[in-house]
This record gives sequence, C-alpha cells and structure tokens, in this order.
Amino acid sequence: MKKKLIVALLLGLLILSACMVQAPAPAPTAAPAEESATEAAGERVTSAIELTTNPWLWTSFTDPVEQFDIETPENYTVTFNTDGTVNIKADCNNASGSYTADDNGSLAIEIGPMTMAACPPDSRSDEFVQKLGFVANFFFENGFLYLDMMADGGTFQLASASEHMPAGEMLGIDALKNATYSGIYDEGPVMLTDGLYEGEPFVAGGAARPRIEYIDGGERFGDLDGDGVADAAVVLVESAGGSGVFTYIAAQLNQDGQAVDAGAVWVGDRTQIAAMAVADGQIVLDIVTQGPDDAQCCPTLKIRKLYALQDDQLTEVGSEELGAVAVDDLNGTSWVLVALGGEALSAEDEEPITISFQDGEISGFGGCNRYNSSFAAEGENPLAVAVGPIAGTRMACPEPRLTQETTYFSALEHVSQWGYRVGQLSLFYVNDDGTTGTLLFTAQMMVTESASTTQEPSTAATASERITLAIELTTNPWLWTSFTDPVEQFDVETPENYTIAFNTDGTINIKADCNNAGGSYTADDTGSLTIEIGPMTRAMCPPGSR
Repeated sequence: MKKKLIVALLLGLLILSACMVQAPAPAPTAAPAEESATEAAGERVTSAIELTTNPWLWTSFTDPVEQFDIETPENYTVTFNTDGTVNIKADCNNASGSYTADDNGSLAIEIGPMTMAACPPDSRSDEFVQKLGFVANFFFENGFLYLDMMADGGTFQLASASEHMPAGEMLGIDALKNATYSGIYDEGPVMLTDGLYEGEPFVAGGAARPRIEYIDGGERFGDLDGDGVADAAVVLVESAGGSGVFTYIAAQLNQDGQAVDAGAVWVGDRTQIAAMAVADGQIVLDIVTQGPDDAQCCPTLKIRKLYALQDDQLTEVGSEELGAVAVDDLNGTSWVLVALGGEALSAEDEEPITISFQDGEISGFGGCNRYNSSFAAEGENPLAVAVGPIAGTRMACPEPRLTQETTYFSALEHVSQWGYRVGQLSLFYVNDDGTTGTLLFTAQMMVTESASTTQEPSTAATASERITLAIELTTNPWLWTSFTDPVEQFDVETPENYTIAFNTDGTINIKADCNNAGGSYTADDTGSLTIEIGPMTRAMCPPGSR
C-alpha cells in the first residue's frame, strides 16, 4: 500500500542543497568501433566493458505513459570512458560526471558540472540529463544499448556512434595524436608520433631541443566549421628545456573522417585550464594565467577565451577577465581521485576516493573511512594552501585498500598547492623526505546552497526570504543535509546519497542511500506539498544508513 507523506515547506524540516551546475564541461570523446557482444542478434548482454566501446546516441525513449523518437540523435550523446567518467552532449549543452557499472547490468550515473545555454524550445536537453541521473540498469540487444530508469521510470534506446553515423565521421584519439599541427614554430608544421614531437637539439650534443606533447584527456569535440560534423579541439604543450611551459589550443577539422590541421594558437606560459568546451562553433577556455603583477610561476588571473575559425584557421576571437583565482572557487565542489602520485587508479572501484570542499573544510571517503580536515589559503599566493591533520572513522580495512588510503591521507596532509589541469583538479604535495607528487581528481558533483551561478537569478535566491513557489521545486535535484524535529536534530554525513528530484510532470525520483524510489507529488504556491511514494528497491544498506 502506498504511503503518503505530507511535507509543509514552511516548517523547514528538510534542508536540502541543490546540485550546482558549473561552466563548460567536456564533450564526448570518440572511441574506435570494434566488433562486440552487442552485435549478437536477439541476445541480451550486460558486459560493463561494452559501454566504453562507443559514444552512444539517444534514438528513442519509452515509459508507461509515452514513447517518442529523437529526431537528431547526434545532438544527444553519452560517452562512458574507461576511467569511470562520463561525458554527455545534451543538444546545446554539455555535461560530465562519473558512473559505476557491473556485469550484472547495474549502472549508476552521477551527473556533475553542466553548461546552461538556452537551447531551442523543443530541445530535450534538460530532460535528457535529468533522466540519465536516474538510470539503474543497462543491457545490449540487437546492437542497441538500453538504459532502464529506476522504479519503472522508462527506458532509453541508444545507438552506437560507429553504426549510426556515416563511416569515418568520428575522429579517433590515435588520429589526433599522430596528426600534423601548425602555428607553433615559424619553420612550419610538425607531425606528432604517439602524441609527441621532438626536434633536433639546439646545440649538437646538447639536451635542450624543441618538444611538443599532446595532453591526454584534453580533447573536446564539436562542429567548428559548420558542416554538421564533429571536429576536435586539442591541448598541446611546447617546451625546450627552459622554465617556460607554453600551452597551445589546436583545431583538427574532420574531413571524411580524416584529421585536417586548422592551426594552433598560443594560450600562455604555465597557464592552467580550468574548463574547456566546444559550443556554438567556438572553443571556450576558462584559464588561470598571469595578471599584471604576477610572476610567471604563479598565475592568479581568471580569463575566459574564445576561439573560432577565420579563413579556415583557428583564431582567438574574444577574451573576458573573470577576476582573481581564490581557494573559495573550490567551495561547494566535489571530486573523485583518478591518480595518486602519478599512478592511475582503477575505474572499476565501486567506492572511489573522494574529496569535497565547503567553507574552509574538506571531507570525503578515503577508500575505507570517511574523513575531514581544514583546507585554507596560506600566504599571499592564492594557489598556496595548508591542510590540517586528517580526522577519520576507524573502519577495518583490507589490503591493498588500507595501504592506498594511508598513502592518500599522508599525501593530502602534505598538500601545499592546488591548480587545474584541463578541467581536473590537481593537489600538489611535498613529503617529509622532499619527494613531490600530485593528487589528480575529476569532477564528481557540485554542491551549493543555491542554483547555478550561471543561471539567471531566481526568486528563490533572495537572501533570508522564504519562498513557496512550487515551480522552484523543479529547478534542481535536492540533497538531504539535515533534519530537525521536537526530539532531535542531526546532520546527514553523505547528502549526495539522499536526493529528491521533483519533475515538471508531477513525478518524483528519490535516491535513498543504496535504494531508489519513484512516485508522484502535488504542490502549490502556498507551500503545500504532498508526496506519494511509489515502487522502491529493497537492497540491504549499511548499518548507519537512514
């Protein structure tokens, strides 16, 4: 029998934080097509590795109420990367996040940062991303990928990019790492080999020589020349043995599946790329570079740069200062560790190491135990930080997870500087013995007390004012942070495990730790809210679960 929960918003018993949407997120990365188990006609396959064999294009959707086809599947794509991250193209917007999957067909997608461009009226951009966040299972049948939403919420059908798009339409990473690039040296273009170019020494027998390196994971895809086919934007770094490390943004046009050089443009010396995307025929870079009073080693100025083709050559077409970088820029963000001391971590880890930043504090999961500490700027350099002693729970931890967690905690306590690497977060540490290393994170979820700062101001954003507009419920998925009644008050340690999404069609999706539920709701502008709980999974959650 369905339960009814009547919640009065004005009582403030649930304090929920919205998922913040950040500026430009990565677009899907093409992967080479191979013959796979998905081709077995009529056979359902749930091999998790098959998810990563293609970018997948949304072709149709079916739920108990309706069925519809997607007229432009190439505008709605999902790419499952082997490192556990996911890239989503949602019409005129892009999003990123992470996912976990197993060979039993279980799939969970954690939506992270998303651009917030205004798509055409008939766009399904928001619907696509919102529904993906409530996927629970996957399977392959007759060459298609099917994603089932929790609580019988509906099923996506997706086609592989290699099958749906014309042959040769997608540029491969190998092609980009072995392409020709111009605009870096006056002597002419150079050709990379496996992502690297090294010229002759400047002095015979000397070590210094021209060197260009392709930055893995720094490629973004989108149409740059208006032909409707995805081209590529690539990050290159040039150095010659001195202190300078020069960043370039390059374009490779897709002509019948072949990478054609459209030039490279200098971005800066020791410049950090905080975010990168291809949108509306332009490459958008959010960078941290040197301001007027900065030393070359220590950039502090945030700038958004725009690049586009002019006469078939990539050119900088716009630049806007965004202020000074600060530790507070990390406030409200959450990240997943992907590399520890230069060693990549397994993408198959169902309980990855995480870190979240909030009001001068860090917290997260170390692999076995939850932890917290302080994280604050140190000195005048806004990229210099100090981390306090790590405090954590004391759960029993088997090897090799125990060693990994111990190594992570030790490195974290020794972090002295932070920065960006093409949309990823780098924390640099110096051990007691003088050795150095990097903790590299990819974005997991952005958490803040308000809606995205990139959106237009909402009536709900008025400080200290109580709002009861029902439409505001649908502006975000909401995370449970605390609860108060006449008997007790408690905070929720893992808000991201307890979420509610109020859909505009009157349905509701609930994540309750290791379980999921669906249902419906009614609300009005007086603050009245009724939630009717529908089907719910019944997994056995950990002892401390709520």
